[in-house]
Parts: sequence; C-alpha cells; structure tokens
Amino acid sequence: MEKLEVLDLEGNSINESLPFSFPGLRSLCVLNLEFNMIEGKIPKSLFDCRALEVPNFAGNRFNGIFPWFVGGMRSVYLSLNVLRVMIPIEIGNHCLRLEYLDLSGNSLTGGTIPNNLGNCSQMQLLLLCCNLLEEFIPAKLGHLNRLEVLDQYLLNLGISIL
Repeated sequence: MEKLEVLDLEGNSINESLPFSFPGLRSLCVLNLEFNMIEGKIPKSLFDCRALEVPNFAGNRFNGIFPWFVGGMRSVYLSLNVLRVMIPIEIGNHCLRLEYLDLSGNSLTGGTIPNNLGNCSQMQLLLLCCNLLEEFIPAKLGHLNRLEVLDQYLLNLGISIL
C-alpha cells in the first residue's frame, strides 16, 4: 500500500479507534473517515504520513485535545466530533500550508481563538461555529488576505474585532 494516495472510508460505520501507527502509507494524501463512529484521540503518528494533506475526520466521536500537528496539512475537517479543549496556540506556528480548517460543531471551550492563526497565510476557510469559545476575534485574522469564509455563528464571542 505504499503507493496508495487516497483512502476513502466515508460512512462505513467503523466504530474502532484509529491505530497509533500507519506503516506503509507514505504516499497517502487524502484520508476520508467522515461519518463513521470512530472514538478516541487522533494519533500524533498521522503527522508521520508526510504526504497527508487532507484528513477528513468529520462526523465521528474523536475526543480529547485538539491535535496541533494538523496545522502542517492543507485541509483539515474535524467538525461534528467531541473535541473539548481550546484550540492550541501551536497550530499557528505550523500552518503555512493550511487553507481549510473546519472545527464547527465540537465543544471547544476554555479559551479564545489563538492570535497566531493569523500566521496561516493560505487560509481561505475557517469554520468555528457551534463551539463555546470566548472573547474576541483576534485582529491578526484580518491579515488573512485569502480568507473567504469565517463562520463563528453561535460562539460566545464579542462582536468587536480587536
């Protein structure tokens, strides 16, 4: 499976946790596990899949800490899971290629939108709706010249952009 570039297992009722290593998937670019029943944490070993650009884990039961390492990918879909911890500051330090980040419909709490998400110069879409983040939209997000969609509906955010 070393030449496998796309693995699409969407809607297969998978109810296992992800393995903690992914040997032999060196060429994997797209991993679509959308709308299964996968539980547990997203393993850091996914970062070892150097070619992985588009992990789609939407509509599962992933929980725990938001995985900072996904910032090195191009498009990340984590909506409709049960991630409960604030967005880590580290993601803004590793996001030069990140274009799409969908975190909508989780239970992200306990913090603000990190100011250094403004470092994600390729960002075109940022979906944060239906979470429990607080305070304000960082002014540095205004530097995202490619940003086309910022959805923060139903957040506990103040209206002011600082």
